[in-house]
Amino acid sequence: MKSLPEKHTLFRIKQNDTSPDMPLLALSIAGVSFCFFVGFPFGNHQESYMWLPQLEKMSLSECFTRQVQPVANYRPLGIATAWISYHLSSGIYLQQILNWMFAAVSFVILFLHSRQRALLASVAFIAGAGFFSGYIYLFHLHGVFYGPLQVYLAILTVMASKGTSVSTKQMFLLFGGTVVVSFFHPFALMLFLAFIAGSFFDFRSFKRSDKFLFLFLGALTVGLWYFLVPSLPFEKDLAVKGWLLSYTLTEVNTLLSLVSFIFAEFVVWHTSAKSRTFSLTAVFIVSIFFIMAHLPLLFIWIAACGWKMAVLRQWRMFSILIAASAFPFATATGSPTYVLFVIMVGIFCTCMNVSIKIPARKMKTACWILFIPLAIVLFLSLVNYRIPVLSRFISPILAEKEKTFQLEKIISRYQDSTAVRTYRLQLVDSANYPVHSRNNIARSHRPPTNQFFLDQYLHQTPVAAAGKIFLITFGDQTVEGGKIVWKEKGMWNGSACVFRISGVQ
Repeated sequence: MKSLPEKHTLFRIKQNDTSPDMPLLALSIAGVSFCFFVGFPFGNHQESYMWLPQLEKMSLSECFTRQVQPVANYRPLGIATAWISYHLSSGIYLQQILNWMFAAVSFVILFLHSRQRALLASVAFIAGAGFFSGYIYLFHLHGVFYGPLQVYLAILTVMASKGTSVSTKQMFLLFGGTVVVSFFHPFALMLFLAFIAGSFFDFRSFKRSDKFLFLFLGALTVGLWYFLVPSLPFEKDLAVKGWLLSYTLTEVNTLLSLVSFIFAEFVVWHTSAKSRTFSLTAVFIVSIFFIMAHLPLLFIWIAACGWKMAVLRQWRMFSILIAASAFPFATATGSPTYVLFVIMVGIFCTCMNVSIKIPARKMKTACWILFIPLAIVLFLSLVNYRIPVLSRFISPILAEKEKTFQLEKIISRYQDSTAVRTYRLQLVDSANYPVHSRNNIARSHRPPTNQFFLDQYLHQTPVAAAGKIFLITFGDQTVEGGKIVWKEKGMWNGSACVFRISGVQ
């Protein structure tokens, strides 16, 4: 296969420094890291309550032969990693640190292979901090699936961006890595297929042996997909709803819509000088229509990145961007976590072939100036000190964290008392997948797990309405006719209360 010729050199890169620049490197992971350490550590939540009893009973070898519920498909390396981290730390905190390390490494890979490091660090900082809702997986025990997939995507993005052919040896190594990562999450197979598809457009002059290799590896990948992923019922309407909701829950306010708009305009400005005026105007007009339709402008930013890759004829990058953008559609849950992958590719696309010269010294100085207030805010959040204005931006993370420990304390108190263990703990509000839930934005009453997972953890079974029931609420929510049995006070989300309905024994 022949390497791609030099083309579209209208925006030549002016590289200031070829050596790794530590302040800029730190900036590239600072957005995600700041939000993570504001929230770290979370208590048990969501699937953790269903995983823990299973991990307690399993041996390490059984991680490769048994499927942990409610995981949808075979992911032995992910389960084994969670088993090891849980048993080493007797909890989920070590896994949370591992999740963050994988996320940080993915941005480090992109940074070290970027020709415009100052720009990439800035965009990664803004996007990482602003679109952090997708990084809620960092605090999950089942977040073990997403970290390796994110690192794999970063490596694939770097390889695709180089515009050069890949040797037979490299392709087999890449395929081997894909298989390994697919045992954490099968979406690695989708990304590899996108890489192969883009290669057919990137390189027009294929040898017959090269075509056979790509088709052979593609067939193996499809076969592995059918082996790992069971045939599940697919509802098109639900998938579309989940896809839209995932992006909506990532761009949760007007400020983030403005960020998406600026990124989109920046991308088209640095794509083609001839059509610059038209492109800028088109993005502006489409953004107005999206705002009126209450649609996230993230779609426009991602579309602008796709158009840029098409103009540059970077078809492998284009294919990977499309594949990553479809993750929320394939899962149909509405979770914002599946959007962070396309955002990461979008960050790299935004910075490709951009001619901006940023003075290295001034940028380093700006980094140190920024790190000081971030460190102060982080310290004050750790000691539960409310900061005027700024607390508003970090309070959603702290509120979610607070609820996890409130529920843990309620469960601990419940299990320690023989008298109350005759009652069934029941959550008043739901914590279903976002696509099935109405409390995705206003989350103060949303519990940190759902009733099914809680029942599995406590070995509870549904009881009749006249049975003994304790109702659990969050965010100072009250229950009509209910009498408070006890409460767990909170600073960021109010109190979690346990109620007993008057007249019910």
